[in-house]
Amino acid sequence: MNTDHADLADLAVLRAAFDGEACEPPLGWKAVHAFEAEHGVVLPEPYRTFVAEICDGSFSGPPDFGLVPLADLPEDWGDDRSPRILSRPSL
Repeated sequence: MNTDHADLADLAVLRAAFDGEACEPPLGWKAVHAFEAEHGVVLPEPYRTFVAEICDGSFSGPPDFGLVPLADLPEDWGDDRSPRILSRPSL
């Protein structure tokens, strides 16, 4: 997997799938690199390029869904759950 650059075909699919009016502005590469450094992770492609160049969160999706912006927690995260540690492997 190339973690430095998204495949151009992947980007074309993503740009076609997301309506710019339903998206939050992209973060830019500086913000994505800062997020990765803060959390000790490298985001997978093409998601990494998606939030940097295309859209950081979307209001569109099946009935009541969308895509939560990169640094946000879902509304239903809950107060009783431990903080997220992104560098910890998931089960």
